[in-house]
Amino acid sequence: MEIVSEPDINSPAEAKTYLKKLQQIIRYLGVSDCDMEKGSMRCEANISLALPNSKKLPDYKIEIKNLNSFKFVENALDYEIKRQKKLLETGKKLTQETWGWDEVKQITFLQRVKETAADYRYFPEPDIPPIRWSDKEIKRIKNLLPELSDNKMKRLVKSYGVSDSQAAILAATREKADYFEEAVKVGKKHGLKAIKIANVIINQRVELKKYLPVALVKLLIKKKTDLITDEKQLSDLVKQVIIANPNAVADYKKGKRAALEFLIGQIQRLAKGKADPKIIREILRKNLK
Repeated sequence: MEIVSEPDINSPAEAKTYLKKLQQIIRYLGVSDCDMEKGSMRCEANISLALPNSKKLPDYKIEIKNLNSFKFVENALDYEIKRQKKLLETGKKLTQETWGWDEVKQITFLQRVKETAADYRYFPEPDIPPIRWSDKEIKRIKNLLPELSDNKMKRLVKSYGVSDSQAAILAATREKADYFEEAVKVGKKHGLKAIKIANVIINQRVELKKYLPVALVKLLIKKKTDLITDEKQLSDLVKQVIIANPNAVADYKKGKRAALEFLIGQIQRLAKGKADPKIIREILRKNLK
């Protein structure tokens, strides 16, 4: 299946973000594993530049073929922007061409001059007849689609009280979100709060295939009575983590909430998962002011 986007992506970073989201949606739908290393997802990036103050859209585009990682896409587009800009500024006219990406040399290279549509000699596929769907059939198919990540994130925040950053991590894959919700369902019978389960899954990087949700809940119940609540002991751990992770501290002060969860995870690692999450969160916030 080939997906062609509208030409409304304005930077290599935006292209990378778009592709990651596309991969996530396809995985959520169960259409493909989208493993770029195995070749089940490929990207062909098209790029053209217009000079400043130009009132016309570019009349050419360069296609970079068979990019098999998000990083390659970003790097190749970064390089092409510089290469094309340099040529355009010297007055050179660019044409339709196909280029490749050399990851070792970190440069693009010419493969061939791109043909026009007429040169491709398109013809209908004889083994695939036209498919026409009624509005009723389209509605039925839409109702069969699973909840996708963006909607799932909103629901996790609303239903379980997790933060936006926590919801993004939990809903990163359909498997992780399902695991979390099943663990919450089991934990509710034992008085375990959803936020506690979320913190454990995120901060301790629970191996989903190793522990079933029921087994995780049993483990948490057992650990519940062993929590470290001594504020002096926890303050010492917090200070150690702050000193050891200056980049995460700087990110938090810039407003990146995910950095706080990372620091909490590092504290829990030192405490072997036994630090009272509510207390360390409060101590950490005080120390980061």
